[in-house]
Amino acid sequence: ENPSNYFPIDQQIDILTVTDVIHRAEKTLGLSKQHLAEVFLTTRQNLHNLLTKLEQKPNQKTENRAQQVNEALSIISSNCPHRLGASTLTMRIDDKRLFDILTSESINLEQVAIFSKTIAKRINKQSQSTLPDSIVKQEEFLNRPNAV
Repeated sequence: ENPSNYFPIDQQIDILTVTDVIHRAEKTLGLSKQHLAEVFLTTRQNLHNLLTKLEQKPNQKTENRAQQVNEALSIISSNCPHRLGASTLTMRIDDKRLFDILTSESINLEQVAIFSKTIAKRINKQSQSTLPDSIVKQEEFLNRPNAV
């Protein structure tokens, strides 16, 4: 039994708005507003309104979609901490792109995981190979805990 000075604390639930999810998608995926609108299965104008007119309440369909997109973004972020950028639109597996999966009526989270892991590997390879050795060494030094 807990001593009397311990109170059960209700677990804090972070409430994400549709606008929060749109911003998160923008940061994570690095897509244009037009492409983001397609991910949220809405028009570019509606997406713009959701971002700028905060008093506008999204409809239930958009809220449900934002929930689905947010789940996909969580998987993407855990597999690939980098911004995906063009890879969302360009990298193909079995003639499909991550963008195709994110714009389908029902987002297949298993496929999202496969794509994000593959993109992460590709980004890591590119970033390692394109940096000159001197910069890589400098970054290694700066990333040390005792660096200035």
